[in-house]
Amino acid sequence: MWFRVSTNKIPTLLHPFDESGAPIDASFSLQCTEDGLAILYASRGGTKGTPNARNSQYHIGLTVLLSRLKRLDAVITAIVLDSTAARQRPLLERELEFPNDIRFPVRLAWIEDVDAFSGGFQ
Repeated sequence: MWFRVSTNKIPTLLHPFDESGAPIDASFSLQCTEDGLAILYASRGGTKGTPNARNSQYHIGLTVLLSRLKRLDAVITAIVLDSTAARQRPLLERELEFPNDIRFPVRLAWIEDVDAFSGGFQ
């Protein structure tokens, strides 16, 4: 297995900020693995613009996170959807997949267009 999520504690959620320091409505956690980093990314939910909306800037947040990790020459071993419903499924079923032949692990320095890369997940 490529990484393990502790079942006895909820991972600390992190929230990205844009270049001006404004918060981005997106949540994630990181876990170190033997080969790099695994990202647990909180799902989008609720209706955008309402008090029930959560992670309404999911794609923006993921792009910012991956862009910053790219500058650090990070290797991503998995990106896994995190939600209450998703936690009922095995981790392998929650891993985001690419529509092309890219497979994890991914060295972000080799990705030319991080925005297109992060928009390609299924």
